Amino acid sequence: MTRIDPLSVPFEHGLHRVADHCHAWLQPPGGFCLSNAGLITVEGESMLIDTLIDTTRTQKMLDCMAACEPAAHTINVVVNTHGDIDHTSGNCLLINSRRIMSTGAARHYAASFQQNGDFDFANSPEEFNRLMTELGFDKFDRSSVSYLAPTETFEGSLDVRIGDKAVRLVEFGPAHTPGDTVIHAAFDGVVYAGDLMFCKCHPVMGHWPINNWLRAFDSMLGWDVETFVPGHGPVCGSEEVQRHKDYILFLQDEARRRYDRGMSVSDASYDIFLNLGRFDYLLRADTLRKNVNILYHQFAGTAAKESFIDHSVERMRFRDRIRGRAPGIHVDHIPDGN
Repeated sequence: MTRIDPLSVPFEHGLHRVADHCHAWLQPPGGFCLSNAGLITVEGESMLIDTLIDTTRTQKMLDCMAACEPAAHTINVVVNTHGDIDHTSGNCLLINSRRIMSTGAARHYAASFQQNGDFDFANSPEEFNRLMTELGFDKFDRSSVSYLAPTETFEGSLDVRIGDKAVRLVEFGPAHTPGDTVIHAAFDGVVYAGDLMFCKCHPVMGHWPINNWLRAFDSMLGWDVETFVPGHGPVCGSEEVQRHKDYILFLQDEARRRYDRGMSVSDASYDIFLNLGRFDYLLRADTLRKNVNILYHQFAGTAAKESFIDHSVERMRFRDRIRGRAPGIHVDHIPDGN
């Protein structure tokens, strides 16, 4: 097995070999809807991990993969790490492939496609429209995207054979979404983590219990893995997994202190932002408010029911509050996905 230092993989747009049979498709700067994908090829067979936000980007990715790897001329299996539209919208191009999601991801995919596939900007709050503009959502042409259901679902874990190799799918959600799957290619020492990992960014916590996140990180740290492909951001090593775990524990402790003092979600988020310490370099600090909100619901034992639009409105308000002091969130912001 050829070992490739994950830190040597450049964070540049396109396809990158990360091990003998494994590739990563990267979309810098890795922000909003600029997600990564993966390709595993063994003995003439292929597995695609995730598609992209629209069909144009997905087709360009598939064409590049086919040009670089003959086995990718036919995608035998597609696995979606979760149901968000930036990881599933290109599925409609793969009608002849075996398409696999966890049961929770499949439900979320169907619901989010209907809810978030096409925003009604004319009737949306001003803060929502400003956020979508600032994050560059208008760069994506979703006119040809259509829903395509998975051919099969699973719960817990599933082994899928590609050539003579077994690829393990392990479900750890609800965490980022109602169903989050990690793809473990043990034969190459590679994990595709989906949006359980945002390298060099604040993670995006959508659900509790938070122990699901910790269980995922402890599992990944316990595997013989050198290379991790996050859902967004550059390829990384196990030190970034440990950083994610440390962040979750730090944020849980800091949010609990402020919850017990009766601080509001917004004020607690801002106070934590001012005291991030060793995590103050992380991008996408405007998602901090969402993370604190999820933790507050866990402490109260209540379901988090904030809609995507409501969350986006609150994110924009918090973004304005920290603008100019958070990495990547500038006073005169140029849309770049962060």
